[in-house]
Amino acid sequence: MSNSITTQTILDGPLNAVIKVLIDGDGIEGDESSTNILDTSGLSGSPSTVKLIGLKAHLSGFSVDLEWDASTNVVAVTIPGDDDVNQDYRQFGGIINNAGSGVTGDIDISTAGLGNESGYFIMELQKS
Repeated sequence: MSNSITTQTILDGPLNAVIKVLIDGDGIEGDESSTNILDTSGLSGSPSTVKLIGLKAHLSGFSVDLEWDASTNVVAVTIPGDDDVNQDYRQFGGIINNAGSGVTGDIDISTAGLGNESGYFIMELQKS
Protein backbone atom coordinates (compact mmCIF):
# COMPACT_ATOMS: atom_id res chain seq x y z
CA MET A 1 0.00 0.00 0.00
CA SER A 2 1.11 3.59 -0.50
CA ASN A 3 0.09 7.01 0.71
CA SER A 4 -3.18 8.17 -0.81
CA ILE A 5 -3.51 11.71 -2.17
CA THR A 6 -6.88 12.55 -3.71
CA THR A 7 -7.45 15.85 -5.49
CA GLN A 8 -10.96 17.13 -6.16
CA THR A 9 -11.78 20.20 -8.25
CA ILE A 10 -14.69 21.92 -6.51
CA LEU A 11 -14.75 24.99 -8.80
CA ASP A 12 -13.00 25.68 -12.08
CA GLY A 13 -14.32 29.00 -13.30
CA PRO A 14 -12.91 31.55 -15.73
CA LEU A 15 -10.96 33.45 -13.03
CA ASN A 16 -10.84 31.22 -9.95
CA ALA A 17 -10.45 27.59 -8.93
CA VAL A 18 -11.08 25.76 -5.67
CA ILE A 19 -9.18 22.52 -5.14
CA LYS A 20 -9.63 20.07 -2.24
CA VAL A 21 -6.80 17.68 -1.37
CA LEU A 22 -7.22 14.66 0.93
CA ILE A 23 -4.09 12.96 2.28
CA ASP A 24 -4.02 9.55 3.97
CA GLY A 25 -0.66 8.20 5.07
CA ASP A 26 -0.15 4.44 4.99
CA GLY A 27 2.32 4.35 7.90
CA ILE A 28 4.90 2.63 5.68
CA GLU A 29 5.83 4.77 2.69
CA GLY A 30 6.85 7.85 4.70
CA ASP A 31 6.67 11.46 3.66
CA GLU A 32 5.81 12.90 0.27
CA SER A 33 8.52 14.95 -1.44
CA SER A 34 7.57 17.48 -4.12
CA THR A 35 4.53 15.44 -5.19
CA ASN A 36 2.44 17.21 -7.84
CA ILE A 37 -1.15 17.96 -6.77
CA LEU A 38 -2.14 20.56 -9.37
CA ASP A 39 -1.24 20.77 -13.04
CA THR A 40 -2.50 24.22 -14.03
CA SER A 41 -2.73 23.23 -17.69
CA GLY A 42 -5.64 20.97 -16.68
CA LEU A 43 -7.68 23.94 -15.43
CA SER A 44 -10.14 25.68 -17.75
CA GLY A 45 -8.44 28.40 -19.73
CA SER A 46 -5.04 26.67 -19.18
CA PRO A 47 -3.63 29.48 -17.00
CA SER A 48 0.15 29.80 -16.95
CA THR A 49 0.10 30.20 -13.16
CA VAL A 50 -2.16 30.71 -10.16
CA LYS A 51 -1.91 32.60 -6.91
CA LEU A 52 -3.17 31.40 -3.56
CA ILE A 53 -5.97 33.62 -2.24
CA GLY A 54 -7.40 31.39 0.49
CA LEU A 55 -6.59 28.25 2.43
CA LYS A 56 -8.59 26.03 4.76
CA ALA A 57 -7.02 22.95 6.33
CA HIS A 58 -7.01 20.37 9.07
CA LEU A 59 -4.03 18.03 9.30
CA SER A 60 -3.68 15.43 12.06
CA GLY A 61 -0.10 14.99 13.24
CA PHE A 62 1.78 16.11 10.12
CA SER A 63 2.55 19.31 8.23
CA VAL A 64 2.49 20.15 4.52
CA ASP A 65 4.58 22.56 2.47
CA LEU A 66 2.70 23.89 -0.56
CA GLU A 67 5.37 24.45 -3.20
CA TRP A 68 5.51 26.37 -6.47
CA ASP A 69 6.92 23.87 -8.96
CA ALA A 70 10.18 24.94 -10.67
CA SER A 71 13.73 23.70 -11.25
CA THR A 72 14.11 24.30 -7.52
CA ASN A 73 10.70 24.38 -5.84
CA VAL A 74 9.79 27.40 -3.69
CA VAL A 75 7.62 26.98 -0.59
CA ALA A 76 4.48 29.13 -0.91
CA VAL A 77 3.14 28.34 2.56
CA THR A 78 3.53 25.73 5.29
CA ILE A 79 0.35 24.21 6.71
CA PRO A 80 0.94 23.24 10.34
CA GLY A 81 -0.26 19.94 11.77
CA ASP A 82 -2.82 19.60 14.55
CA ASP A 83 -4.27 23.05 13.91
CA ASP A 84 -7.31 24.28 12.00
CA VAL A 85 -6.28 26.75 9.32
CA ASN A 86 -8.59 29.34 7.78
CA GLN A 87 -6.55 31.96 5.92
CA ASP A 88 -7.69 34.69 3.55
CA TYR A 89 -4.80 36.17 1.57
CA ARG A 90 -6.94 38.55 -0.53
CA GLN A 91 -6.25 41.47 1.79
CA PHE A 92 -2.73 41.77 0.36
CA GLY A 93 -3.38 40.41 -3.14
CA GLY A 94 -2.68 36.71 -2.53
CA ILE A 95 0.47 34.64 -2.42
CA ILE A 96 2.03 34.90 -5.86
CA ASN A 97 4.17 32.30 -7.57
CA ASN A 98 7.68 33.62 -7.01
CA ALA A 99 9.54 30.53 -8.23
CA GLY A 100 12.45 31.31 -10.52
CA SER A 101 14.12 29.20 -13.17
CA GLY A 102 12.01 26.45 -14.71
CA VAL A 103 8.72 27.66 -13.19
CA THR A 104 5.77 25.59 -14.42
CA GLY A 105 2.83 27.23 -12.62
CA ASP A 106 1.99 23.89 -10.97
CA ILE A 107 1.67 23.17 -7.23
CA ASP A 108 3.50 20.36 -5.43
CA ILE A 109 3.46 19.25 -1.79
CA SER A 110 6.03 17.89 0.64
CA THR A 111 4.99 16.46 4.01
CA ALA A 112 6.72 16.11 7.37
CA GLY A 113 5.65 13.44 9.87
CA LEU A 114 2.96 11.88 7.64
CA GLY A 115 3.19 8.32 8.98
CA ASN A 116 -0.29 6.82 9.43
CA GLU A 117 -1.99 10.25 9.66
CA SER A 118 -4.63 11.93 7.54
CA GLY A 119 -5.97 15.37 6.77
CA TYR A 120 -7.22 17.74 4.11
CA PHE A 121 -6.74 21.23 2.75
CA ILE A 122 -8.75 23.40 0.38
CA MET A 123 -6.96 25.93 -1.81
CA GLU A 124 -8.73 28.95 -3.26
CA LEU A 125 -6.79 30.01 -6.33
CA GLN A 126 -6.88 32.95 -8.74
CA LYS A 127 -5.83 32.20 -12.29
CA SER A 128 -3.35 34.37 -14.17
